Amino acid sequence: MSSLICIIDIFYFIDYNEKMMIECKAYDLNRCKSCDLIKSPYDDGLNLKINALTNLFGNSKILEPIRSERIIGYRNKAKFIIGGDLTRPILGIPSPADSFAVSPLTDCPLHSKNMNDLANLILTNITEFNLNPYDLKSKKGEFKYLIISQGHLTDELSIRFGMRSLESFERVKKLYNKLIQANKKIKVVCFEVQSKHAAIFEGVEYFLSPDKYIQHDLSDITLSSSTSNFFQVNAMVAKKLYKNVFNRFKDENITISLDLFCGVGGFAQELGVFSKKVFGIEINQVAIDCANFSVKQNDLSNIKFICDDANNFKVHIKEEIDLVVVNPPRRGIGQNLCELLNSINSNYIVYSSCNAKSLSKDIEFLGDNYQIESITPVDMFPLTNHLEVLCILVKVS
Repeated sequence: MSSLICIIDIFYFIDYNEKMMIECKAYDLNRCKSCDLIKSPYDDGLNLKINALTNLFGNSKILEPIRSERIIGYRNKAKFIIGGDLTRPILGIPSPADSFAVSPLTDCPLHSKNMNDLANLILTNITEFNLNPYDLKSKKGEFKYLIISQGHLTDELSIRFGMRSLESFERVKKLYNKLIQANKKIKVVCFEVQSKHAAIFEGVEYFLSPDKYIQHDLSDITLSSSTSNFFQVNAMVAKKLYKNVFNRFKDENITISLDLFCGVGGFAQELGVFSKKVFGIEINQVAIDCANFSVKQNDLSNIKFICDDANNFKVHIKEEIDLVVVNPPRRGIGQNLCELLNSINSNYIVYSSCNAKSLSKDIEFLGDNYQIESITPVDMFPLTNHLEVLCILVKVS
């Protein structure tokens, strides 16, 4: 069978200039419109986001932002859906013009070059290994999605093949053996079965590699991630975010700290430096496994991770808590958890939010028990309208 593989040239026109702007063929050719602010100089785009934050909270408590050092190649995760057919497979995203079509995106300048190169390598092997792309209209085919992650500074790579069934399992195993010969940085490979006809990027995992974790070197701490847990996509900014909290509280008299929605334990590890004991609670078991692997590797004995819903933290922790960190999904922590936090009356709440509106609503739920000490804009997602927010709340005497 002859095949025409849709490989897009990778363009890295401008890494940095005085305005921190980049060229993106995907945006210019209407293949992707995710980066709303890509045509604005970096500072202009960041200021637009800070202005929106100021409209919500006022400007008296807003500190200088945590900026992104890079705008090219800052993402450590690349997520593709599979389109086309065996004669012309495509790795990309839903087309802005047609949700049933796939726009190629193996040239995204936000991805690291290593991830784009690996995606293109896999793309060139789809036909040979008969990995039939899943078709949204007919609901036929096997290969549904591909997710590639890269460890910060370690450059270790993980690959997650999202398939409709186990039909292609043996062929993907053969592809795995070919890939690890071609790229020695590949450390974790997972075959994942997702049989539902839905935009769900998780399923039953079968690891093809002996390793399950890649490492992220954040200088003071090392974090582990696997294939299906949440991890901040901008590790350079995440490092600054964690260090910001460390610098604020390292000289306070903190005995017990609690990290809710702790993920792989980024905040918890920083809290463990100055706290006598740290509890981390997270509902995702894979993230907890990553967190436990990291603290074992780093020989941290004062941090305990628990897999449970954040609302159940009082079941596990009987000690008086001095400092609480929450890092919830976009919906926020909600009224029930706010009431639970009010009931334990800790001295400080650190709220890391990816949705300023839900943060504002949760602060209202906390009522008069806490006041805002500071709000720091965190540019985790440069070139987009999204802004992370770090809010320090202090108990009112």
